Amino acid sequence: MKLELAVDGDRTPWRPDAETESDLREMLAAWGPTDGILEVVLTDDRVIRELNRRYRQKDRATDVLSFSYLEGHEASRDELLRADRLAREFCSESLDGEVLVGQVLISVETMRRRDIRLEHTDGEEFHFLAVHGMLHTLGYDHAREEDAREMERAQEAILSSDRIPSPGESKGGAST
Repeated sequence: MKLELAVDGDRTPWRPDAETESDLREMLAAWGPTDGILEVVLTDDRVIRELNRRYRQKDRATDVLSFSYLEGHEASRDELLRADRLAREFCSESLDGEVLVGQVLISVETMRRRDIRLEHTDGEEFHFLAVHGMLHTLGYDHAREEDAREMERAQEAILSSDRIPSPGESKGGAST
């Protein structure tokens, strides 16, 4: 999947350096639909709070919000994650041969507060939130404990650049 990075105006107090952005591009390139684009938008607490209130009925800022544009993707999310499928199978619109899989909005203000609390660098937290958001666009959720464990395994695999094996396949082997 390809990354499209956007910064919401001058209110955003942090932007990834070239290496941090490049690292995320490499992580996403190995995952997700082969013709998919993930738009990651850096914004502030005011904007993300309004969107959180409007779409989730939660009147507070949050670190990340995800909006999926894929239809009926939950049943095939493992195949989508491994890039075995094209996003266009699940989306009615494409952009010049590529499909906007979804948008991930990250509040830089909340991200930086988490950095301090978790003793992460801005880049590490940015990578985590972008990958977390991408997984939500592919149908992962963490509302139930079992789903949370599955999502956590996927996050760890992507952040460590491992590949999630398909059923019946040993980790690291090729699918047949």
